[in-house]
Amino acid sequence: MNTTTVAFNIADLAAAANGRKVNADNISASINRNAVYMAATEYVTNYTGTFSFLVSLHTQLDKGYGLNDSQVAGVLNCMIAEYNRSQQQAPITTTTVTYDNSKQYVADGYYTIVGPKGGHRTIRLQTIEDTNGKGTVKQWLSYLSGSDNVGDYTSIGIVNGNEITLFKKNTGKYTDIVAATRFLLKNTDKIDECGRQYAIRSGKCYLCNRLLTTPESVARGLGPICAAK
Repeated sequence: MNTTTVAFNIADLAAAANGRKVNADNISASINRNAVYMAATEYVTNYTGTFSFLVSLHTQLDKGYGLNDSQVAGVLNCMIAEYNRSQQQAPITTTTVTYDNSKQYVADGYYTIVGPKGGHRTIRLQTIEDTNGKGTVKQWLSYLSGSDNVGDYTSIGIVNGNEITLFKKNTGKYTDIVAATRFLLKNTDKIDECGRQYAIRSGKCYLCNRLLTTPESVARGLGPICAAK
């Protein structure tokens, strides 16, 4: 069984903050930026309270716009505050979560699917821990909704094997993204080609999203470390 340990944990984040507020620089410099971004997005997506800051971000996500670093930092501060309140009378517990990725049809990474008429869609698949406290992890489906190949991704649903489940608020939407993802899941012989299409357009490895520095790596779509795996 091939498993991957998921490291993001709100308890660890609260401990690292040590009473200080998280700021945008902390987010942009984080090696776990994508996981933190996903956690903040899910928190806002599931928020049902009345705090105006989170309500406005919920509306922003409903309109298909992602969060920037400053907004993610604000959401994490809300998460930390909620966590600290919940721990005032409860013991702090931590859980190690593993994910069985043997059922993944497509590995985590960045893929550009070119349509029959030349248009294209770029998606990101990433396995992270849920923030629902149940110790579960899922492969999130996001699409490139802006020009920034690191931050401008909007999460719209979950991929489980060859099944795509959109978040409830997205039901009936993003039909082009779903179609592109479905093509990737059904045509596993095209995975490397879709990865290379991403690398050609972005100049980055389609698995780790690091900058590719040689023509050979760009043509392959992978940096030397990922290619050796």
